[in-house]
Order: sequence, then structure tokens, then C-alpha cells
Amino acid sequence: MNIERKQYKLREYKKFLNRKFKGIETKMAPNGGFYVSDSKGNNLIGNKYPDLAISPDVYTAYKNAYIVEHWNRMEARQVKGIRKDIQNNTVQGGEGLAKAIHEYFEDEYEMYDEENLNE
Repeated sequence: MNIERKQYKLREYKKFLNRKFKGIETKMAPNGGFYVSDSKGNNLIGNKYPDLAISPDVYTAYKNAYIVEHWNRMEARQVKGIRKDIQNNTVQGGEGLAKAIHEYFEDEYEMYDEENLNE
């Protein structure tokens, strides 16, 4: 990634996170890594994703905080919305449809007579 693109993305991450959490700042951990903290000094990522909490550079710290915030928003979606997603993405139609889908994704490319699947 070239440096101009990286600077642009860093500004985007900072802008988004600053709107969501007022008073964010970059801090250095005792081990030399970086993290994004809220106004109270707590790491934005917290204990839920310990591998992403400390980053080797500032850009990665903001990127990880942005990604984790996205994951948290997706988890907090309404259950109703998740149910609709599951219903829209689930194949419903009985064994005949399941067999037809299985035959469609088989490795052998043969012609099937859809009217007489059992023969």
C-alpha cells in the first residue's frame, strides 16, 4: 500500500473513531506496541480480542480498532434482522430441491433429467 493511500485510510479511521468515541488518542504500551484509548485511557478493543489489542504501529492500531468496532456493531444488530438474514439465505424446499442442488455442484458434468430424478 502506498504511503498516500495509507495516510488517507488513517485519516478515515481516526475520523470515524473520533465521532464514535470522543477524545480518543494513541498510546504506547509498556512492551513497545501501540493502542487506541478512549478519554479514560482504556484500550478501545478491550479484552475480547487480545491479539488485536496491541499493534506494532499506529496505522495498524487504528485499523484494528476500526475493524473491532465494525464487528461489535454487527454483533449488536437486532435479533430480528439476523433472523431475516438466516431466512433469506436458507434453502427451503424439501429433499427434492436438496438433491437437485447437490447434483448441480457435483464434480462430474453430466446431464440430469429433472423430471425423473429417481430413475
